Amino acid sequence: MESMQTDNSRSALFKIALTPIIVTLYATSTCEATVGGGLKKSYWAEVCDLAKDSEKIPKLALHNLQATAQNAQTALTRLLRLMAYNEIKTRNTVDNKTAALWQYLAKKTSTELQDLVGNGMATAITATRNAARFQGAVMDFMQLLASTGTAGNKGCLNRGESNAETVQGQTKLATEYNNCGIDFSDVTPGTEAAKLMGPTGAEIQNKAGGTAQTIATGATTCNINSVKSTWKMVDDATGGNPTVQPSMGGNIFTVDSTGLKMDALADVTNKAQSHPFIHAHHKATLQLNTPKTQFPGIKVETLGQDPDFQAAARYYLLGKNPTDSSGDANLQSKINAHYTNSVALNSIVETAVDSETIPKELTDNGTQQNLGSITDAGQLLKIYLHYHNVNIAALNNRIEKLQEEATKIQTPKTAEDKQKLCDKHHDSKTDCDTKDFCTYDKTESTDKKCKYNATKATANGVPVTQAQTGEINSALDR
Repeated sequence: MESMQTDNSRSALFKIALTPIIVTLYATSTCEATVGGGLKKSYWAEVCDLAKDSEKIPKLALHNLQATAQNAQTALTRLLRLMAYNEIKTRNTVDNKTAALWQYLAKKTSTELQDLVGNGMATAITATRNAARFQGAVMDFMQLLASTGTAGNKGCLNRGESNAETVQGQTKLATEYNNCGIDFSDVTPGTEAAKLMGPTGAEIQNKAGGTAQTIATGATTCNINSVKSTWKMVDDATGGNPTVQPSMGGNIFTVDSTGLKMDALADVTNKAQSHPFIHAHHKATLQLNTPKTQFPGIKVETLGQDPDFQAAARYYLLGKNPTDSSGDANLQSKINAHYTNSVALNSIVETAVDSETIPKELTDNGTQQNLGSITDAGQLLKIYLHYHNVNIAALNNRIEKLQEEATKIQTPKTAEDKQKLCDKHHDSKTDCDTKDFCTYDKTESTDKKCKYNATKATANGVPVTQAQTGEINSALDR
């Protein structure tokens, strides 16, 4: 009997000792995953900061593209105004210092346009794409975490450094921390560069990252925050071990043996394969971090350092080959000697030019305008060509007069002879009307528009004898 009681006691003790082992083995055999708490606000808020900071990249890209286009337009407009003004003042030749300025403005236009169709455009668009991909990946994940919040304070984002309360929903996420909001309005230009990405990686307080024990807290039952071997995002309640290492939130988060982990972000320069989103975003901030400066106009004091002016200055001001830099040490002093200073130069190339009056017949809106108010390149070219043609016609007329004087004809030409001279100008009203004895009659046929005008000839002192057939007059004299 005593032996039997001893055996029963031993059996009871054995069962008591075996119970926790059985429970442990059962839990292990069912692979029930253990889940952790939500992220601390100090960590997830900085993740939103990184995403929000990326919005500056498309703003800067737009600013730079607009500034480049504006610079090209400013240079081209100034060039065409100068050319038109030169013709208006009937300056038949262009001196070297003026030619240098014209070439400079043409070169500036070309440089800016080449930047648009070349690396400048590609860099801006690529940087914008990469920044948008990163922000989208980050904020999609952050909104997912926020959506797990429940009224019972379960969820994946803590409102503080403990699990007193969790963020409950996407709307509450932006309310809880402003930088977690996403701006879906049209992109506007901005000059501020992204600042939370440094030379090698993220410049935030928690850039070293951390394991689940560091970045999360509490018992808020966040399924994403479970160990990799039994990750609750796989295989229903029991969890599963992903074959490939998970990467979430723009490559900021992964999972390991502790649960949800924030990767180290201080150096992402060599992580193009493992962390493509944040690596590309980092590259974008390095490529697009300087706002484009506006073309301020012609500044005498810095022209010598402007690469767009150097070639023209070497050729026109120094008399050298455009690629010969041997005289560049004297370039600025030569520039100062020719143009004095910006104030003096601008009084000529801007103030005087822009105040020149253009008659309504030459403007697109049919009203008299100042040259400086006209910005359309096509209209400016039309004005230039008009005065250029007038000047050429006047020059040709003077040449013909000199040729006539050179022949030293003693007897005046007959009206028929003069009409033959007018016959050379049927196709040009400008050329016809500039002759002292011709008048353009648009009502006549193509080969009879330019007619000899006796009244005009007399008024201009042109001696003419009458032919036996009678005087030839234009319709205006009848």
